[in-house]
Amino acid sequence: MRSLDFELFCALGIMATLAWTTVAFVLLWLVTVRRLRRNPRTRHCLGLDIWPGWQIMNVASTLSWPRAMGRYFDSRPLAELRAQSQTLYANTSSLDRCLARACYWPQILMMVWMVVFCLYDWLSGQRHFI
Repeated sequence: MRSLDFELFCALGIMATLAWTTVAFVLLWLVTVRRLRRNPRTRHCLGLDIWPGWQIMNVASTLSWPRAMGRYFDSRPLAELRAQSQTLYANTSSLDRCLARACYWPQILMMVWMVVFCLYDWLSGQRHFI
């Protein structure tokens, strides 16, 4: 019975994190990314848009990592794929950056949880999650 309580707790935690990241993702799009897309100086600095929503994750990841890492990634050959950090920092407020962090890090945490629980499920020999 204890294992069932742990699994229920984990599933509820993942669902709550998923709900929060969905709300934060939509808010980041409404508040920040739409404004950056309208600005002619920042329109082409949002990174490659592979599929819908990818630019939102580019902006969130760029504003979530430290500025030194952003400068490092901006000087790499594949810098065209991600958003330009200096331009984003110059055109966003601290509220935008907090919202980006509130969107990006819970998503990363949720993905790590899912990998850990899949590994737990695979290593335990019992199929609880999959």
